[in-house]
Amino acid sequence: MVTPLMSTFRSPRLVLTRPCALSSARRSLAQWVALLLGGLAVAGCDGAAPLCSAADVSVSLPTSDALYWWAGDEAPRPTYVVTRTGDTACRLEASTDTAGVTATYDDAAGELQVELSPRTPAGLHHVQVSLAGADVSAELTLTLRHLPEPPRDASRHVVVLGVDGLRPDAIAPARTPTLDMLFAHGVGTFAAQTQLTGDTVSGPGWASILTGTEVERHGVTSNETAVMEGISRAVPTLLGSAFDAGLDTGLIVHWLQLPLLVESGPAAGFRFGDDPIVASTAVRYLTQPRDLLFLHFDDCDHAGHATGYGPENPDYIAAVEGVDANVATVIDGVLARPTYAEEAWMFVLVTDHGGEGTGHGARNPINRTIPLLFVRPGVTPATLDAASHMDVTPTVLRYLGIESSASYDGRVVTEALP
Repeated sequence: MVTPLMSTFRSPRLVLTRPCALSSARRSLAQWVALLLGGLAVAGCDGAAPLCSAADVSVSLPTSDALYWWAGDEAPRPTYVVTRTGDTACRLEASTDTAGVTATYDDAAGELQVELSPRTPAGLHHVQVSLAGADVSAELTLTLRHLPEPPRDASRHVVVLGVDGLRPDAIAPARTPTLDMLFAHGVGTFAAQTQLTGDTVSGPGWASILTGTEVERHGVTSNETAVMEGISRAVPTLLGSAFDAGLDTGLIVHWLQLPLLVESGPAAGFRFGDDPIVASTAVRYLTQPRDLLFLHFDDCDHAGHATGYGPENPDYIAAVEGVDANVATVIDGVLARPTYAEEAWMFVLVTDHGGEGTGHGARNPINRTIPLLFVRPGVTPATLDAASHMDVTPTVLRYLGIESSASYDGRVVTEALP
């Protein structure tokens, strides 16, 4: 006897084990197939799978994660694996507490996916991401640093990150995720030059950075107190020009001699401490109105003098990594400002000199070659040619909209400007 063909397809062995995991379009197709095959039952599909239980999944997420989203970059889409322990089709409900940040659970892939959108607010956010089922749940804190291009009418602000004695060839071998990120998004170089008419020591170096002029013009030839106090005022310092223009300025330093170079107005409110204190004090300063903040970190120079400059010295590398952590702290202070979304911040990284052995001062390439960086959300990344640390003052003043009649030996780095 020949068995009818339709009877074969009606065998009870033919079932869909996870019908509710199908999309509505595929479910509809399955139902049509069922009808054609003679009544295949698609049971339990009421539009939503049941909530997962501990028998279905094992939810284990990191307690925290962190990411940056810069203007011009694709939106990050962090994904976290959720382990399945059963075969039942089920769902987990994902949610976040921040506008513009959504989370979904992909049952088929066993993944929690977080997505950002143009509606994600600018600045620093501690996003709570939750994933919950019937009797299982987990939560992570996603530290999001969003740096979109600011509005065209945003107010302009600058942080100068002065790192004493930072050799450019010590950045790559160190673990410096923050500095690496800044260089990847900015206009900079690892082959800028110091001033050329003085010894490569801190007094002449910082005076040239602050005035944008050569040693032979500002007159600071050493680190001696009397010499630094005698700096020529023919060209105002960066802080002096900003202060005279009515801007809110701040000076926070590790090296107590540095304020001797600055005019009495902006220097009157300076703060000092070791590198971590400089960073934490900057964060407190940034809770108030601030247009220009000049920071000085000194641990790299201390490590170089103590045990040697350069990438071959683990103590020096540790100091560079410490700078990276302190810079990250300062950036978070900027992004945490409640008015950050209406502001346009530029970060400038600069140093006074390099070093060799346990010293510096000689007018040679290893002491004169330094890193220099200008970075802001929306700038087109580029490598600078023929750059000098004397470029800092004229560039920052131009960015802040301050007109100066002074003649500078440094140039305006137009590549860094809007």
